[in-house]
Amino acid sequence: MIWQRPEYLWLLPVVALVAIGMVLAVKRRLRLAAAYANPALVRTGVSGRTRTLRAAAGLAVLLALASAVVAMARPSMERTDREQRGTVVIAIDVSKSMLKTDLSPSRLGAALDAARRFVRDKPDGVQVGLVAFNKSAIVVQSPTTDTAALLDTLSRRFGDIDTGTAIGDAVVTGLASMQASGLKEPAATPDQSAYRMLLLSDGAQFLGNVQPQAAAIRARQLSVPVYTILLGDDPGLPGQATPVDTLGQLASSTGGVSAQTTTTADLQRVFADMGTSLVPVRRVDEYSAIPAGIAAGLLLIAAVLAVAGAPRGRALRASAA
Repeated sequence: MIWQRPEYLWLLPVVALVAIGMVLAVKRRLRLAAAYANPALVRTGVSGRTRTLRAAAGLAVLLALASAVVAMARPSMERTDREQRGTVVIAIDVSKSMLKTDLSPSRLGAALDAARRFVRDKPDGVQVGLVAFNKSAIVVQSPTTDTAALLDTLSRRFGDIDTGTAIGDAVVTGLASMQASGLKEPAATPDQSAYRMLLLSDGAQFLGNVQPQAAAIRARQLSVPVYTILLGDDPGLPGQATPVDTLGQLASSTGGVSAQTTTTADLQRVFADMGTSLVPVRRVDEYSAIPAGIAAGLLLIAAVLAVAGAPRGRALRASAA
């Protein structure tokens, strides 16, 4: 059990003080009645039945106040469902080196085939967006749940083949498409986010306007983990960061996972494994309605008891002259 507004629980001592005040008020009224009433003319006090009904009404009011305080504190239960939802942006490298055939039918062909498998198997509530990048990055499909539209995009010419591997540009472009599709407030931590990015490339950063480190900072600000898949085993350019280091650091610094594949079968397996862990859903079930309903019911009971306990008149004693 968790309390979403625990500060309201401090009102419970106030309810206790109200209860003490009610008891003291009743005792004072009885003392005054006994002191000033003339038993020869007016019957002092009330019947035992009336006192019982009034006491029950007061108790019901106190319990209603306590229940209302509990409702305002918003009692809840936290759980994590296996259901998957959210938004995934898949960024695919379309540089010239992606045409190598060490993966079948090519690195690019294998990446597109794995993406198609993922789209066909994705949960219905998951939006998928597509980004193509080489020396720059473009959104080729805004995030959508339309499986047919996604498969059509992945089956057509995905992007113009060119030089360059602008990994940083791909990440910030994907983040922008997420924001356009509804990402407003970042989650507390990346693993609680309903947004994920999968980036597939065979190289390190080459050309582009945004460095991977800067893109990683932006992803962390939005709590979006970036999963990276390195295709093939190219060593990279001499004197520069290797593809393994570039993609590994991008993933680890954003809360994602990095993997390397050298065969089409490996790519399909890794892609499927990442797909099953994309969007864990944290849910908070609130139960404020229960104590609120109890409070309303108790107030109704208190009203009925108060009416039933109201005196119907006072008998006067007339003394004989």
